[in-house]
Amino acid sequence: MQIFNLICGLLAIASTVVAAPAARCDSSEPSTTGIESLLQRRLPQHADKFEFGIVNATSLGENDVYVVSNGENGKIKVEGSSLSALATGLHRYLADVAHVDIYWFIGSRLDQIAGQLPKVSETLTGSSVVPYRYHFNTVTTSYTAAFWSWEDWELQLDWMALRGVNLPLAWIGVEKIFIEVFQELGLTDAEIADFLSGPAFLAWNHFGNIQGSWGGSLPYSWVDSQFDLQKKIVQRMVELGMTPILPAFPGFVPRAITRVLPDADVINGSAWEAFPTLYTNDAFMEPTDPHFTEIQKSFISKQTAAYGDVTTFYTLDQFNENNPSSGDLSYLKNVSSGTWQALKAAAPNATWVMQGWLFSSNSAFWTNDRVEAYLGGVTVNSDLLILDLASESLPQWQRTNSYFGKPWIWCQIHDYGGNMGFYGQVMNITVNPIAALNNATTSLVGFGLSMEGQEGNEIVYDLLLDQAWSATPIDTATYFHDWVAARYAGSKSIPTDVYNSWDLLRTTVYNNTNLASNAVPKAIFELIPSATGLVNRTGHHPTTLNYHPADMVKAWSLFYNSAFKEPSLWLNPAYEFDLVDMSRQVLANAFIPVYQELVAAWNTSTPSTTKIQTIGAELIGILTAVDTILSTNENFKLSTWISAARTSAGQQNLEDFLEYDAINQITLWGPAGQISDYASKSWAGLVSSYYIPRWEKFIDYLVDTRPAQYNQTAFNAELLKWELQWQNETIAAATKNGAEAKVAGGVEGVPLLLFLTIVLAGLMAMSESLATAKRSTESYLTYSTVKGYFLQDEEDTDSRNFDYVATNFGLINRTYDYEGQLSARHEGHEDEAEPTTQWSRFERQVRTLNEQADPNVAYKVLYLGRHGEGFHNVAQSWYGDDAWDCYWSLQDGNETSIWSDARLTQVGKSQAQTAHDAWQKQIEQQVPFPEMFYVSPLNRCLETAAITFRGLEKEVVRPFRPTVKELVRETIGIHTCDRRSSKTAIQEEYPDYIIEESLTENDELWHPEERESDSAHNARLKKFLDDIFAANTDNTFISITAHSGAITSILDVVGHRRFELQTGGVIPVLVRAERLPGKEPDRIIEPPTGVPACKSDPLAAGGKGPLQVREVVEV
Repeated sequence: MQIFNLICGLLAIASTVVAAPAARCDSSEPSTTGIESLLQRRLPQHADKFEFGIVNATSLGENDVYVVSNGENGKIKVEGSSLSALATGLHRYLADVAHVDIYWFIGSRLDQIAGQLPKVSETLTGSSVVPYRYHFNTVTTSYTAAFWSWEDWELQLDWMALRGVNLPLAWIGVEKIFIEVFQELGLTDAEIADFLSGPAFLAWNHFGNIQGSWGGSLPYSWVDSQFDLQKKIVQRMVELGMTPILPAFPGFVPRAITRVLPDADVINGSAWEAFPTLYTNDAFMEPTDPHFTEIQKSFISKQTAAYGDVTTFYTLDQFNENNPSSGDLSYLKNVSSGTWQALKAAAPNATWVMQGWLFSSNSAFWTNDRVEAYLGGVTVNSDLLILDLASESLPQWQRTNSYFGKPWIWCQIHDYGGNMGFYGQVMNITVNPIAALNNATTSLVGFGLSMEGQEGNEIVYDLLLDQAWSATPIDTATYFHDWVAARYAGSKSIPTDVYNSWDLLRTTVYNNTNLASNAVPKAIFELIPSATGLVNRTGHHPTTLNYHPADMVKAWSLFYNSAFKEPSLWLNPAYEFDLVDMSRQVLANAFIPVYQELVAAWNTSTPSTTKIQTIGAELIGILTAVDTILSTNENFKLSTWISAARTSAGQQNLEDFLEYDAINQITLWGPAGQISDYASKSWAGLVSSYYIPRWEKFIDYLVDTRPAQYNQTAFNAELLKWELQWQNETIAAATKNGAEAKVAGGVEGVPLLLFLTIVLAGLMAMSESLATAKRSTESYLTYSTVKGYFLQDEEDTDSRNFDYVATNFGLINRTYDYEGQLSARHEGHEDEAEPTTQWSRFERQVRTLNEQADPNVAYKVLYLGRHGEGFHNVAQSWYGDDAWDCYWSLQDGNETSIWSDARLTQVGKSQAQTAHDAWQKQIEQQVPFPEMFYVSPLNRCLETAAITFRGLEKEVVRPFRPTVKELVRETIGIHTCDRRSSKTAIQEEYPDYIIEESLTENDELWHPEERESDSAHNARLKKFLDDIFAANTDNTFISITAHSGAITSILDVVGHRRFELQTGGVIPVLVRAERLPGKEPDRIIEPPTGVPACKSDPLAAGGKGPLQVREVVEV
């Protein structure tokens, strides 16, 4: 009873918005057979050494808890409030006490427990802070799991159960239900076949993005096999304590539906990703049509008959990257209302699960009023559950006021298309979910994983799922250490260098805080070769590295050398996998500077053919080394993907079709490269047979083509012919091994070829490329102002009477160079509407400047905003400059006012509101809204930015999440108004702001007796500009909320005329940045200055009594 009481006591947690699966503290216990079977599969030698018991809560809606203790007869006793709690408790024992775990790719390592089970030194207890732990993006079933076998699914489901997942998506085999429903309506097999897509693209078919299959019709035999697989998956989920989320009918139908239902209200959906009409514009049945309800009933009925009554959760997405036919609020509300009512008619207890991706991917359409209307069609909040699909990078819950009260799940998307680069946001995914949970108005009910592809970086996914069991942010240093201890179980020992390697990754590679680059990057060699636009890309096909490549090399070196200290690591599958993965990343990074050197050698007035060919050979050498290293591990082989596809065919005559689909997805993604390389992979065989030939063709093109004649469009067209030929020619080969090598056994069982490959091929290629990197990457940025666009650029504009509101931020009404240029109007802008306002024409001009710029040149518009009036401004005006500088600026305040880290006066707040209104007015004129926001860490700037921009995102729907940058603060030292508050204080007051990791807890830069010199201030602001230009290669319009001194320095660095900006004012500046080779010229940095001597009695200053602060101002 002691354990019983402990569990029931832990269950006394505040109820959540959506009730968790029912839990009761009585004698009724669900079977624990599923958990016991997991042990039989993964730990058979100790399976009988555990005992499990369910102890349920006395009330509904409470979260899961577990207790792990020592039982009788040497057994480990695991008790919990649910099967999921039991599995989580079991996992905590295995990982934290026995130091073993189960992983993707390398499989279960639970059998590495040596000897007897270790006893529990202290009782382990845990309580989930949320009722739901979610897993799977709908497209993961295509990018990663399209050809999974039951053995693959068994490993995945055991992994999920042990990590506490209790609400997973079950989206396999749904085509069987669709086919039966459509056949029941009278559609022919041919009409249905024209609708269903190929096996590797079914996720987007269910979304209504695409229809039909460009590689051949989806075979019914494959559909049947997937349906059988889904039955096993659903059954296993239930056995392991998970509630599967099953699909529901979203409304997309074959075009022939009007033949059998001529009175149905069916419209054509929008086109998607430049696909031809044959394969997109899916037909959509309006949910207000009575036929919709009947189809939904049939769909749910058939599904329940197939899997049993196993869930009340149904996933249904109607506008995933699709535009609704109307933006009318009543239409949107009627669509969701009709959908919800149809679902409830089919399953009275149903909860509609919706991905929130549509609100960020099509944010220009989904303004807050439209979001509210669409969600508002479901009038019972608990009947709708929203997955905030990219909470760590593109959160929508904040701007939608916690989805207007609807329950939602904080999800980490992290990976697009199954990219393979090292990447993570460990601070974000531990701090921000807890902050969201503690938000006063939150309707958050779960944490979850929503990555598009499951291809690596496993630790960051583990971390978020474990965060669901901690009320405070997890200490990542301890977490990484313990994770490493379990991962390399089975080795005789784990050298310190292994821990140090992973800790270095934790603080650098896995610690990105720049949300302009917010996803797993690709290797640039996976992209179509080009002379521009490959490096530091964000958005689709990201390539930006958010760490210094040297950090990755150092982590690799520590990790690699650790095996010489502990040779048993060579036999450890986790070590082998990770060594190949790290080596892949190091070489991918090394490719970048050699590529840049290639382009630089070509992009001259007299390019040297010999030099181009020599550097090109270096590039190909790196790729050859990459392919060779990848070939030493089955998880990095193209043949593994193809073999899975062919095996899933079930019939020999279908194998070529399945292979084509698998190949097309990871290369051309469409019949003619519509989303080419979106799902690219660094796999042996693909590198050697696809990427290397593409780069060889590109190198040859550079040899034959001078810069003035360079034509990327023509090159791409010729390359596409070869890519299509490659796709078709290689189908008959059945395997695409390329340079794959067999791993031979060596001395003492060490995989000798793995050793030789990495040491000789990998390191030789890496050292050559890194040497080249050192030669080619020493460069620096210079800046200049591009005049002629804004009044503030002109010498005759007086800053003292400049009105940024009345002058539209100073924008000059003029024509631009691009107007009338055919290439600018058409190439790359085919789908864009012609600009109609001065701002939209200016935006096109700036983007055209970037498109036509040299690869080393970039243009950006900096919106420089000065904070509103602060108490220090009033005090300085009151006391006068002399008394202020020598005395009053050193004080925290006087008897009436405080100006230490000065806050805004009422006038200052009014000025910030004026800026807000000015932005609102300019938005109506299509001003290019900032794509990135930066703000000083001082209070007056933090508050100004909040007042200025919060709420504007409701109009342009671009999330306002500024990055707090230490570099952009005011002149440092002496003046207390410029001494910032603690990092904790900033986080607490502005929880949605992104605070750079380097910001120390307390202000370590400010000194009471030394003040930064003007030259040092300028150097600091130059570094700030270097940082933001490097971090925003794909962002052109950037907001900076700062100080008079900081803005003056920025203007000085970019060569702009001196322009004194009034408090609360805003000016845009068009800046040209050019990267020059060589070492940046040294700057003369003057030493800091001291406190000036007072010329008169400072206590007599002011002369009009106590300082008075104005409360209103004419604006």
